[in-house]
Amino acid sequence: MLETIDGGRETTHTRPPPVRSITAVGPAALHPDRSNGRWSTLLRAGFLIAFGLTLVHVLALPLVIPYDGHEYIDFAAVLFSDRFPSDWQPPIRTPGYPVALRAAFELFGRQPLAVVAVNAAFAAGMLAIIAALTRRLAGDTAAAAAVMATALFPLSIAYQHHALTESGMAFLLVLTAGCLLLPAATPRSGWLKAAALIGTLTAGYYHRQSMQFVLPAAAGLFALSILARPGDRWRSSVSRAPYAAWILGLQTVAVLLVPIGLARLWEPYAPSKDIRSYMIKQGIVRQAVIPPGDPILGEAAADYAVAVDEGWQESRLISGIKPARIGELAGNLYPVLEPPTATLARLAATHPGRYLAGVGRTLLLYAGYPVPQSTNWSAEHAAFGPALAAGHNQIDEGLLRLTSSTRRAFSEPAAPSLVSAALWGIAPLFDHGIVPLGMVALVGLVAVGLWQRDIRLIIVAAVPLAYLLGHAAMLAAEDRYAFPAQPFAVAAIAALATRAAANFGASPRPNPSP
Repeated sequence: MLETIDGGRETTHTRPPPVRSITAVGPAALHPDRSNGRWSTLLRAGFLIAFGLTLVHVLALPLVIPYDGHEYIDFAAVLFSDRFPSDWQPPIRTPGYPVALRAAFELFGRQPLAVVAVNAAFAAGMLAIIAALTRRLAGDTAAAAAVMATALFPLSIAYQHHALTESGMAFLLVLTAGCLLLPAATPRSGWLKAAALIGTLTAGYYHRQSMQFVLPAAAGLFALSILARPGDRWRSSVSRAPYAAWILGLQTVAVLLVPIGLARLWEPYAPSKDIRSYMIKQGIVRQAVIPPGDPILGEAAADYAVAVDEGWQESRLISGIKPARIGELAGNLYPVLEPPTATLARLAATHPGRYLAGVGRTLLLYAGYPVPQSTNWSAEHAAFGPALAAGHNQIDEGLLRLTSSTRRAFSEPAAPSLVSAALWGIAPLFDHGIVPLGMVALVGLVAVGLWQRDIRLIIVAAVPLAYLLGHAAMLAAEDRYAFPAQPFAVAAIAALATRAAANFGASPRPNPSP
């Protein structure tokens, strides 16, 4: 006997209806073993392979401490000490990642493995949620493919070996999508869903401030996820009873505003305007929103014109003016860009073509367009690329705050291996093949979701797209900012391919019972 929902009424079939379209029967019908909650053999095998790959690269690859990594490691010591808040400099960091590092240092000691363990744990959580999301959209076969591809994703492995927030952001972003897919058939379960989402978004802010780019989309998707579920009692009552609509409105406002209020608790130590000011000023300069010769440039006009010409000749400004050039221009140019938010708005209104071109180039960068100043390529190069030939792990020498004893504690030998050679060999396939295709697949998921009226597809695609668009609107032209959205892109290919196969008449055989 099989019960289905049809227009809010329960109907009983003596046998499953024929598989004609995934719109009609959904992914559960393609994979009957999902209905009893058991994983298929293929999905369990995917997790075992992912675990093995993680163990191998954690043991084989070294830790990389880039410029920002110095600060995170030092801030782990600053927290819960008499150095706080005086040594919380520069005041643009939130404490989530340093707290995680501090906990790992207490467990494993101040050593490279402690940092890698934190990032690997974030990546494992991200992988589990990606599997759950993909399984819900397209069944076990798609989930197994997403698990194995994500576990093998070289850029994800590279950032697990960097003292940076990328792995944690990827986890929190997929957790946001997971919270949005939680069921909420009653006002009480709606409040629980809102609380889970508020907690995730707040944790995301304290891990990295840019999580707030997702807030408006998360609030809208929260309401839509309830209103778009046919057959739910609450959804029906919202359309009939004013009090239910008011409750849903309060929950939606809470999802939007409570994380902002909780974020203000950290405002005295890391004012949001500081990081916003930094990102906007750098974006305006990097993407050359100001036309050369504009009076606003002042004394920096000549150097700015040369830097723009160099950027255009080398990379068509996809990755923007060289970072070294931005540093040279900052002293004369940044002061005239105050206040940055108002300046960006004025420049966008005055030179809309230049601003929109900058946004478009930034999105191309996020989609994997190859550029000379790729921060993602640099991360792979340092973690498992030719940089390992130097015989030691990469520790940026740019900061004096990392003492010699700490440098010794986090230094470790490193050398090329079969693992590093394999990852370096397949990295271009992912970075310039699978990731760009996955970004197209994310847009495709939105289109298919609208066509099939499937809110799940829209949510899984809209969360990473909102994250990317928020960064692009601020012209944050570093491709590492796109990484937290890229695991969604890898999973989107598997989900979309499986659903397309179903719609074109493929009838996958049920997975064998475990």
